[in-house]
Amino acid sequence: MQADACPGAAAAVEDWDLMFDAVKARLRAAVTSGDPSNAMAGTVLECVGALDLLHQMLEQQRSRI
Repeated sequence: MQADACPGAAAAVEDWDLMFDAVKARLRAAVTSGDPSNAMAGTVLECVGALDLLHQMLEQQRSRI
């Protein structure tokens, strides 16, 4: 995929940490801010866990370069 085909592809690698952290924080806030009957909370938190793992893998890959 070309960088101009996907606007996010042009983001600097250093910005990825900020984007990962922002998405994870937003997802956590969505399920922990009030409504205890949120049926999607478990699924959303699983997604946050997957993003955490991807973020860690990215950091490990960067350290090898």
